[in-house]
Amino acid sequence: MILDELNKLKENSEITNITKYHKKNYIENEVDYFLKIDTPTLRNIAKTNYKNITEKELVKLITNKIHEYRTVALMILTYRNKTPDLKIIEENYKTYTKYIDYVNNWDLVDISAPNIVGKYVYLTKYKNILYELAYSNKLWQERIAIVSNLYLIKKGELTLPIKIISILLEHNHDLIHKANGWMLREIGKQNIGLLNNFIKENYNSFPRTTLRYAIEKHNETERKRILKGDFKWMQK
Repeated sequence: MILDELNKLKENSEITNITKYHKKNYIENEVDYFLKIDTPTLRNIAKTNYKNITEKELVKLITNKIHEYRTVALMILTYRNKTPDLKIIEENYKTYTKYIDYVNNWDLVDISAPNIVGKYVYLTKYKNILYELAYSNKLWQERIAIVSNLYLIKKGELTLPIKIISILLEHNHDLIHKANGWMLREIGKQNIGLLNNFIKENYNSFPRTTLRYAIEKHNETERKRILKGDFKWMQK
């Protein structure tokens, strides 16, 4: 059982509330617990067991207070989702949303949202899913709304991602600023003109972090001009 395997690793690990990459409190009074088990180890456990894990054990993993247990559960769902079978994709999406409150840290969102929520939205065209998440007023669900768009962007669907980013562009949390900037940078890889126009039209609403993330792939001269709010060069 995966639980047995993780419990053995737990015996040799010290539980902590922070890591090199995680703060203690992204949300007031919300605390996560880490064993600091490396990602390749967790991914190997998920990849080896995703075909034979029981639903009962999956639920125990995804609802566990230990971050790495939830990580493995979400990795398992993403491995399951590497299928063209819409029925399976829908089942995985329903499991994900049923336990969405346990997808409660930035990396848990990032490893799961694109290939579970994003893929489901892309295949079904149920766009309201992302709008509901974006308007949830819950940090992690808002990040899911944004990061899920990575799947759509890579498929060339850019209209919906722009709309979701627009809803959350003036959000007050750094994790949303970074997620928006990341998605905008990905949009730029597909359509640099769309990205540049969006920045120009919304420049005064852009958090600095979002802007810097969004223009990472621009050349140095363009980055400096954009950061200053100089868009004259775009009109040439």
